[in-house]
Amino acid sequence: MDALKEARKWIALLGWLNVFGGVLSVLLGLLEQFQLMAIIAGALGLVAGFFLLKAAKALGENEDHDAGENLRKYFTFQGILALIALIGTALALLAIMAVS
Repeated sequence: MDALKEARKWIALLGWLNVFGGVLSVLLGLLEQFQLMAIIAGALGLVAGFFLLKAAKALGENEDHDAGENLRKYFTFQGILALIALIGTALALLAIMAVS
């Protein structure tokens, strides 16, 4: 856990960047004729950011178990999103090839 404690500032920075990007995406989605995909993407960014911020806070308070749990949630969440994106891309490519 020492390496994670050393990376705490970077974990917090990435958490804040995710939160900032998520808020910006949600706000722009609401302002731009209620763009549902932007709102969803922003909400997902907020969730990911909060997992990272909670992990960084736990590392600062020497609560290694909580930090590890939040990092596990973050990586599981990102992995699921990556699989959904990969499957969606494959289905879109199949649909394009079927139409062509």
